[in-house]
Amino acid sequence: MYVERENEEEPIYSNLHEDNVFSLDLEHYRNVLAELNIELPKSMFEQVTRDEKFLVGNRYVWHKPDGTFHERV
Repeated sequence: MYVERENEEEPIYSNLHEDNVFSLDLEHYRNVLAELNIELPKSMFEQVTRDEKFLVGNRYVWHKPDGTFHERV
C-alpha cells in the first residue's frame, strides 16, 4: 500500500518500509489508514474479505463514499 499527498514527492506511508511486509493482514492496513485519518467505504473491506474467501484475484472495483460500488466486467 502506498499513500501519498498531492504535490508531494515522498509518500506518507509505504508498506515497503515495513519489516514483515508479506505477513501483514487487512486489519493492519485498516489501522494504518485510521492513524492517517483516511476513511474508506466499509464496502471496500467487505469486498476484499469476500475476494480472499473465494480466492478472487485481479478484480477491479470502484467504491463510492456512500458505500456503493461497481466492478469492471
